[in-house]
Amino acid sequence: LVLPRLALPVGHYCFVFLVSFGDTPLARSIQANVTVAAERLVPIVEGGSSRVWSDSQDLVLDGSKSYDPNLEDGDQTPLSFHWACVSATQSETGGCALNFGPRGSSVVTIPRERLRAGVEYTFNLTVWKAGRKEEVTSQTVLVRSGRLPIVSLECVSCKAQAVYAVSRSSYVYLEGRCDNCDGGSERGEPVVGLVLWASRKVVEPGQPVHFQILLAAGSAVRFLLQVGGGGLEVLPAPHFSRSFPRVGDYTVSVHAENRVSRAQAQVRISVLEAVGGLQVPDCCGLAIATGAERNFSARVQRGSRVAYAWYFSLQKVQGDSLVILSGRDVTYTPVAAGLLEIHVRAFNELGGVNCTLRVEVQDAIQHVALRGPRCFANRSAHFEAATSPSARRVTYRWDFGDGAPVEDTEVPWAAHSYLQPGDYRVQVNASNLVSFFVAQATVTVHVLACREPAVDVALPPQVLMRRSQRNYLEAHVDLRDCVSYQTEYRWEDAEDAGAPLVYVLQLRRCRQGHCEEFCVYKGSLASYGAVLPPGFAPHFVVGLAVLVQDQLGAAVVALNRSLTITLPDPPGDPADGPPDLTGWLHSLAGSTLPGLLRQADPQHVMEYSLALIAVLNEPPLPVLGRRCPLTALCPQYEQTLPVLVEPDPRQELRAQIRKNITETLVSLRVNTVDDIQQVAAALAQCTVSSRELVCRSCLKKTLHRLEDMMRILQAETATGAGTPTAIADSILNITGDLIHVASSDVQGPQPSELGAEPPSLLVASRAYQLSSALVGILTRSRVLNEEPLTLAGEEILAQGKRSDPRSLLCQGDAPGPGCHFSIPEAFSAALPNLSDVVQLILLVDSNPFPFGYISNYTVSTKVASMAFQTQAGAQIPIRQLASERAITVKVPNNSDQAAQGQRVPAGSAVIQPRAS
Repeated sequence: LVLPRLALPVGHYCFVFLVSFGDTPLARSIQANVTVAAERLVPIVEGGSSRVWSDSQDLVLDGSKSYDPNLEDGDQTPLSFHWACVSATQSETGGCALNFGPRGSSVVTIPRERLRAGVEYTFNLTVWKAGRKEEVTSQTVLVRSGRLPIVSLECVSCKAQAVYAVSRSSYVYLEGRCDNCDGGSERGEPVVGLVLWASRKVVEPGQPVHFQILLAAGSAVRFLLQVGGGGLEVLPAPHFSRSFPRVGDYTVSVHAENRVSRAQAQVRISVLEAVGGLQVPDCCGLAIATGAERNFSARVQRGSRVAYAWYFSLQKVQGDSLVILSGRDVTYTPVAAGLLEIHVRAFNELGGVNCTLRVEVQDAIQHVALRGPRCFANRSAHFEAATSPSARRVTYRWDFGDGAPVEDTEVPWAAHSYLQPGDYRVQVNASNLVSFFVAQATVTVHVLACREPAVDVALPPQVLMRRSQRNYLEAHVDLRDCVSYQTEYRWEDAEDAGAPLVYVLQLRRCRQGHCEEFCVYKGSLASYGAVLPPGFAPHFVVGLAVLVQDQLGAAVVALNRSLTITLPDPPGDPADGPPDLTGWLHSLAGSTLPGLLRQADPQHVMEYSLALIAVLNEPPLPVLGRRCPLTALCPQYEQTLPVLVEPDPRQELRAQIRKNITETLVSLRVNTVDDIQQVAAALAQCTVSSRELVCRSCLKKTLHRLEDMMRILQAETATGAGTPTAIADSILNITGDLIHVASSDVQGPQPSELGAEPPSLLVASRAYQLSSALVGILTRSRVLNEEPLTLAGEEILAQGKRSDPRSLLCQGDAPGPGCHFSIPEAFSAALPNLSDVVQLILLVDSNPFPFGYISNYTVSTKVASMAFQTQAGAQIPIRQLASERAITVKVPNNSDQAAQGQRVPAGSAVIQPRAS
């Protein structure tokens, strides 16, 4: 922000800086308090602070150029002047005998008879006005005998910038003048550094623009003005003002010339009409249907060179999305139902105007199924209109077919009592602002054969239930000898009957004993459509479950069934050949996925990324004219997949697809444990297949996202709560693959994506530290002496236990399978005064510290580690153990050499005592 001079009166102001998306609710602001103070009066004596004068001429002291910098030149008010001669050399007293009286004018003249040659006089000029402080300046005049050139000096840039105190780095433009030089034989100084300064470069018609001509050097300069293609005009002074009556661009040129040189400077002034009268004609109606493409057009009643910006902010159930478009005419398609706020801004360089519109986006009703119970006369019957895709913002008109008045409801159900038995035609008309659907059903009303049962809850007058214990409730029921109907009983909490339910959509796929589980959706929508990943070949069967939870976490399985989800058939593929999944996936990852990301809808981004990466991990292989959808079922192709199946360009495409998906996932913000579950499961798929295609440039970004997840788990995982083992397994799969890729780069050259640098060695060690931190967070959330926590990734096996020092893992004579440590019973004495110890054990397949790689290891490259912590997370140092307390570490032989039948002699090594 640049405030023109004199724009604000003297006073106190609060400046607010606001950053927003075109006046949408997405905004941030900051403010600063500013005091605008009056500038001091500027006294100026023509000729500068020091000059030489001839005793043959009357001395003229001119202070008429003194001014008030707080006013424009044409608005100056009179100043009061006082002149004084304060000193003179060659005076016995050091004073000055020249007197001017108590008050004087801006210009005074001292007769030459009173001047003495060889004397230097010092004059003070004091200026003031009502309500303003006095300001003083001085000029020294040295009087010499004979005829002298009368010269003066003026600071041109000081007046133009209203600044007379400058730093040593500032540019200063000075103008010198000789009043009695005829210039007959003098050539003069050439024009140097001509600059034309304008107070504004974009104005409205008729608005004045102030110009100032600045020169670095030049004597006896004449200025000529030319506007556009017009003629030249002589300027009487180096400052002038102009206004422009019509819209357009004007070039204002200044020509400076003297006897020895000439120069030209120019500025371009744009004259625009201010924008006003913004309208969006024929905009929206009452509502817009989901998925319907709509054209929007903006118009202004006035304004020139107008640009338009559109902000479509859709507030929907799963979060807000924002689409930004530009142009006078745009096209927008809402992706979901909700409240759409349309912000349009019309602007030019002068400023702009805004317009905000709000419209409902509603789902078109596709189907309504009318459902009702078995009806009895004089008994209330509950009817439900199951509406697809959603009952949001739908109204219902019920006609029960018995002559009763129609009933209108805003919920998809209604209750009605029939007075007489018989057959009735029930009709419901479901409608919203964009569609309607009529459903009908025939109901038969029966005569009730029994009396209502008598029910009593067997509870005392005062009941105390403990949350930590199981509680029982019992009801006494008297059926009154009724055997005609099936009897049913479901307890309900009357206080929580209206609380919203949470719906969870889970997908599970298994292969050869290995299962993967994904949380596709968790939210409050009872009806939801999602893009699902395929199952494993050859049957492509997945298990789909829908869980319904209340606000306290109690859940029931509402649906559990198997589905067959096969690999997609891309459009345009030949019928007799294998489908070209790579090219099709590359198109989706490069266009559809970024489009979802721009809509700021993380739920759809996560599920779409998961489906894409799952299909990418199932590469088709040509086998006798057919394709093998899974490398694990075709092991003869697994190691040579990138070479035998696809040429290098196709391999690069697959690497690019994986990179796009990985970068999309790590760009998503995670705020809850549910977010971590979805993002971590999808990220684990990005490194599960063909590690030579892993996005190496994404490794550090992935680490940063994992660090965010750790902070959330640390804050959200409480002692005694359920341990999120599925999340932990996904994270360990990611960190294990990061360690494997980084260590592989050290062991030998690996194929990498174009333009990507090899991952830093610190990636492996940091991934290992995150793995240890994860196990520590989850173990500390366990209850003391609870069963051990076991987490398994493809590259990392982790165990954790919170126990007393006498119940540690791998302790005693039989440490158990999978223990690489043997802890004697006497070790518990090394942990005195501790009754609660957190023990962490990690086994990593690849060395996370691959510094100085040795190609012929005689022992395994696996790394086993064990650590002890307090419940607060502080490390417990283990040092100087006695022999009876020493911990034994078992290191297996190298698996490669064992496979080749090589025998390695046993040996021993002594590890020097060091702090852990």
